[in-house]
Amino acid sequence: MTLYVMGVRIADNLQIVRRRILSACQRCGRSPDSVHLIAVTKNQPLKKIAEAFHEGHRDFGDNYVQELKEHQQSLCDPSIPLQPIRWHFIGQLQRNKVKYLIGHVVLIHSLDSIGLANEIHNRAQAKNIVQPALLQINLASEETKGGLQENEIPPFLHQCNSLDHLLLKGLMALPPFHEDPEKTRPYFHHLREIMDEINEKKMYKEPLKGLSMGMSHDFEVAIEEGATWLRVGTDIFGERAL
Repeated sequence: MTLYVMGVRIADNLQIVRRRILSACQRCGRSPDSVHLIAVTKNQPLKKIAEAFHEGHRDFGDNYVQELKEHQQSLCDPSIPLQPIRWHFIGQLQRNKVKYLIGHVVLIHSLDSIGLANEIHNRAQAKNIVQPALLQINLASEETKGGLQENEIPPFLHQCNSLDHLLLKGLMALPPFHEDPEKTRPYFHHLREIMDEINEKKMYKEPLKGLSMGMSHDFEVAIEEGATWLRVGTDIFGERAL
């Protein structure tokens, strides 16, 4: 059954996005299984999220801790099992909000300071679990965005190597917005180069493999440059509420 939400056909949108992912993977010789789609739920009605779930989608990403909690609590319903849903936190994270995420998200995409890394480690240690995360890099040194500068990466990773309850899985970036996706390509390419250098020099105790980059307007270019996690909201749910 095709589901309709506020004039947006979630099933059709998901199908279109998945076809675009497949085409991009074919163009650059990648397996579609190496690319994972996160449906970004920022300021989206719960009904839309539930529709996407019923259409078979399982990875969802929130920008705000409070909104994430509300979405998780609302979807705790016998008809919408919570267990298969994989929640990601993709927004800027404050240390005092970490306690609400540990054990409740499969991946934190926005680790950007050693203080935050220590807090994640300590909270995860208290629960006797290991929390996966991505290191956010500020590729264009934008003051309005979080993330480490490139020269901060080696000492950061050196300190993280001793945090047994935090496991870095890769890198994330929010490049400057351009209408033309090709103008974003150099940033995606550079993020991949940074990860390759980290791995070649064995700066971290385990190889990094994940690249969280690419949104609705540029995810195909991101795939061509090595993205493994795509953060797509508008092309799935339509324009979000203000």
